[in-house]
Amino acid sequence: MTALKIFTGGRSYDITGKGYSPEGHVFLDNKKLTGVKAAAAAGVDPYVSTTLLTAILCSNTTITKAPNSKADAKPEWQSVGNASEAPVVVAAMKWGYDPTTELENYPRIDEVPFSSSRKLMLTIHKLPEPAAPHAPRKFGSIELPPDTRYIACVKGAPNYVLKTCSSVLVASDWELRSGAAAAGEAQVLNGKPIARRTDAVISNSIQEMVDDYSEMALRCLAVAYKPFTHLPVRLVLCSLRVCGLCLCL
Repeated sequence: MTALKIFTGGRSYDITGKGYSPEGHVFLDNKKLTGVKAAAAAGVDPYVSTTLLTAILCSNTTITKAPNSKADAKPEWQSVGNASEAPVVVAAMKWGYDPTTELENYPRIDEVPFSSSRKLMLTIHKLPEPAAPHAPRKFGSIELPPDTRYIACVKGAPNYVLKTCSSVLVASDWELRSGAAAAGEAQVLNGKPIARRTDAVISNSIQEMVDDYSEMALRCLAVAYKPFTHLPVRLVLCSLRVCGLCLCL
């Protein structure tokens, strides 16, 4: 499988490339985006970074170069682990993430593995310390509340993930394009709307989008997160925030 699209922040992004090779790019409206490092430096906040970071932290699959006997041949890439996770890991690498480095930056504290009844996987990670005292804590491309110390990452079947979520990441103009201006209550952080409370209108809108993509033979994977100030005693699947959808063929 190959990840072809990402839906996050109310926008749909296209991903180029094939197979397990990390060669490829992310496009928005036919315009190539620059990847996680350049996007952060330019202050661009499309939420792609947060969606893909959440996905790779909540994955146990690695992408490695396979031995190739031909000296002049391009390197071949292989997936080690769950093949269904490989497309989102490859997509994150195309965006500029090194999954091994990110798993070192955000060490995993606990895990609830995927099951056929739960239809999702959850991991808990410790956040890195800010680069400077009182510097904002960031997760991908979004700022977290200053007292956040841990983050829960979830991926799984969209209908199951949506049931656990109380809000969704949005761009400031998403409601104008989606027609959901009156749906939910926006959360504001540093003057920028970053999330909107989910309700029947938004949940149904996302589910309809999933159905449309499914009719195109695209497999949909939902990604969500939840910040914590203290390490939870029990892993409770509630009040999560939807990051986005990864769509694979």
